[in-house]
Amino acid sequence: MNDGKDLKVSNSDPIAGEVSIKAAIDQNSISIGGRSRLLAAADQLLGGLVGIPGAIMDGWRTTFQARAEQRETFIRLETAAAVKALSESDHFAQATAARLIQDEVRKQSNRAGVWFETEEALKLPPPSAAGRSTADQDDIALDPDWMNVFADHAGRASSDRLRGLWGRILAGEIRRPGSFSPATMAAVAELDADVARAFQDTVLECHGDICPSSEGVEGEAFDRFALLHERGLVGVFDGSEFRRFPSNSDGGCAIMGDTHALLLEGTPGVVYHLKVIRLTRVGRELASILPRDEEAVLRANWQKVTPSAAKVRIVRLKSKVLEKDGWSITWDDVETLVPGDATVV
Repeated sequence: MNDGKDLKVSNSDPIAGEVSIKAAIDQNSISIGGRSRLLAAADQLLGGLVGIPGAIMDGWRTTFQARAEQRETFIRLETAAAVKALSESDHFAQATAARLIQDEVRKQSNRAGVWFETEEALKLPPPSAAGRSTADQDDIALDPDWMNVFADHAGRASSDRLRGLWGRILAGEIRRPGSFSPATMAAVAELDADVARAFQDTVLECHGDICPSSEGVEGEAFDRFALLHERGLVGVFDGSEFRRFPSNSDGGCAIMGDTHALLLEGTPGVVYHLKVIRLTRVGRELASILPRDEEAVLRANWQKVTPSAAKVRIVRLKSKVLEKDGWSITWDDVETLVPGDATVV
């Protein structure tokens, strides 16, 4: 029995577009609710699935593998054909129609490019935090107002870099509705190459929503954080912000990230401190679609936690649930940095 991955359909089949989209995503499993949101998003972004045969969808994918100049030629030809079909003889009206049609065709072309990036993002393992199940999201639909704002931004994504970002954002929203606020979408729309590069470098230094810091930052790092602070992606970076981590009655404490945690064991009731640079809400949401290596960050910064603990471990999180009295977690040990019987210096 055909599993859907290699399903062949007739070019004249009116629902072939929907089948084509389903088959593209069948390469990776998402929840039932996620599939429903996937089709709803495609319907709104691409302008109606029923009228898009599978052969056209495949042709669009091929088109977006071509160079930008070829895409522009395609847009001009489509516009010329539409204007020629107008019965209006007034040259001013034809010029207006040509501009409007060309603009809308270009926007729809950009939205198609964003959709294909979304497909690719959904084929990859989700970059979500450990233990964030999507099972409880199955009955939640995509917010129509959110999709309207998204489609508007996607239509203006004329570069491969922006189309890739918007594709990952839509993939994240399909998996977990509410992951990206309108403020984050507005920030992405204004994200130039310098800010994007600076933020990607910063995310590589982050554990969860914080960057472990020291007394202050200087030189190039200062310029980078100043730029990101100005754009509302990070908080203060003058070394004045601390994050407190109280230990429990057994002397245990977990400094939680998205994929890894630092487990401390020491005196019961002690409060550990770490100087940090905090990601804002917009920064946290944008960071969720970027690669990071929390294990490397913990290895480089665990000694900045004060006071010193009797035992320090890096663990890879398998699941985590925030309860009234703290985090309930399961993990795999990665490395014990300070054994319990060692002298802490």
